[in-house]
Amino acid sequence: MNIVNLFYPGEKIAGLAISDSSLRLLLFHKTDSTISLIVQAGVRLAPSILENGEVKDKEGLISALKKIKEKAGGYLDKTPYVIVSLPPEGIYSKVFQFPNLNPEQIKDAMNLNISTVLPVAPSDTYLDWQEQSEFQIDSVISREVLLEAVRKERADAYIDALNKAGFMALAFESPSQSLARLVENFEDEAGLIAYLNEEGINLVITQKNFVRFNRFVAWSAHLAKEKEAELTRERILDVLAKEINLTVNFFQSEHKETVLKKFTLLAPEAVKAGILDQLQTKTGLEHQPFKLKIHRAKNFPLFDDSWLIAVGTALRGLIPRVEDAINSLMPVGTEAAYAKRKFVSYFTLWSDIIAALSIAIMILFVGSHFFLNSILTGVDRQLETRGIISGPVTLGDLEQKASEINEKLKIMVPAAENANFVSPVIEKILALAPPGINLTQLGLSSLDQPISITGIASSRDAALLFKNKLENSPDFSDVNLPLGSLVQTQNILFTISFKWKAR
Repeated sequence: MNIVNLFYPGEKIAGLAISDSSLRLLLFHKTDSTISLIVQAGVRLAPSILENGEVKDKEGLISALKKIKEKAGGYLDKTPYVIVSLPPEGIYSKVFQFPNLNPEQIKDAMNLNISTVLPVAPSDTYLDWQEQSEFQIDSVISREVLLEAVRKERADAYIDALNKAGFMALAFESPSQSLARLVENFEDEAGLIAYLNEEGINLVITQKNFVRFNRFVAWSAHLAKEKEAELTRERILDVLAKEINLTVNFFQSEHKETVLKKFTLLAPEAVKAGILDQLQTKTGLEHQPFKLKIHRAKNFPLFDDSWLIAVGTALRGLIPRVEDAINSLMPVGTEAAYAKRKFVSYFTLWSDIIAALSIAIMILFVGSHFFLNSILTGVDRQLETRGIISGPVTLGDLEQKASEINEKLKIMVPAAENANFVSPVIEKILALAPPGINLTQLGLSSLDQPISITGIASSRDAALLFKNKLENSPDFSDVNLPLGSLVQTQNILFTISFKWKAR
């Protein structure tokens, strides 16, 4: 058992969905098969704060973010981490289809394609890609990769506002990713999600919770074309049917092997009830009632459709950071900052534990001192009262009791030494860690056994330099860095084991 797992507290990572009209924040807690809701908070945004997904009034956004943090009731004060779903406008996405290549070949192919498909220079964007499921076409296995990108200036405005409001964003994602994470309907075959909200229509084609195609259509675009002041139910039906048909036709022209037959509509019940039958007729698709993928979890709360993007984003917060390989439209340094903060928090906790342990040991020593004195005082009083000099048997009993107490004290002394052992080890490790090394975990099962540290290295050179520094240090021996840790070239998750020989 790793001792860190016993003492390191689980972090709270909330989901924050941002749209032009609102902020919605959810925080879940998961234990075995139970997912419980801890925080649900929403704030309406004035029309001037965000426009088509772009920050127009940063101070107004910061004020709204502070307000929603206050509504969280202190749950995010110590660990203000959030996964953020950005407005869909301004997020570029494309799915590439490759033969069954290995990861390095896919990386090379993506690097060749990126500069030709993005509407702006890759250096002006934060981008990420995610390898998706295998598909078999005419006995040939192919693999799909989802590329997503956002302009740096657009994302940086949100990062700055979140930081100033007291949040630390761990990942930015698109609403389509949040929605696809929720739907259980389309596991074995591809299907379409049509999600209606105040801003427009999110159209997502998904399979096995992976986004195979998505696009966003703003209501304002149709209102401007038709010079309408508002959308009637009949107009919503016409627009929705038209956009679904365009989306399906385009997708099937790119993926002739996939036939779309089903869709699910996520919309206010008043809208859905009035258009659902006609929508099936106009699109030729069969409607399937929405099935929430997480429904198997006990006590999972019910949410209306306006909260579904926030639900999907918050569920990503339950994924351990080292297992989260989903696209993130943020600077790479964000993960390093999180790892550093986690490492500092971890050792702050251990400092508190060591201090408490030292105090407890001191109390035991003082208590033992008074206990021994009380025994000796009691013996003296008995001898004085009775006027009897104890024979050999009585003295032997006292000697036996004193011997037992001494044995207990022998156990307590090493415990005190061990309590003071961890701090110098931590100081030596932190002093030797070169730039590019972010330590995340220390494994200490026994002082006589090797100590292990886990971290993230920005490059192979940084990992090897750290290993060499440990080997050359007079304080450590038997330094071991498995070669398997160096398969990646960047952002390498590594584990080094060693022994402390200064004891």
